[in-house]
Amino acid sequence: MTTARKLRIVLLLLVSALMLTLVMQNRAPVEAHFLWMSAELPVFALLGTTLLGGFVSGAVTVLLLTRRKRKRDALRASVDA
Repeated sequence: MTTARKLRIVLLLLVSALMLTLVMQNRAPVEAHFLWMSAELPVFALLGTTLLGGFVSGAVTVLLLTRRKRKRDALRASVDA
């Protein structure tokens, strides 16, 4: 495993631990409104949902971009051949 990869893993674990700490220390109830819905829930549930939504949207973006790049690279390879 390369040093850059180890550093990336350590940073990911550190940020994950910080986010988990932030989420778990905020237990006060808040009222959240989304479109026509509203709910009263603990801040950590709202933060956790937001973090999960951000993670999923980031992962989908990366997957779509790498897929598009692979298609473009395959097309260029077939044209060059």
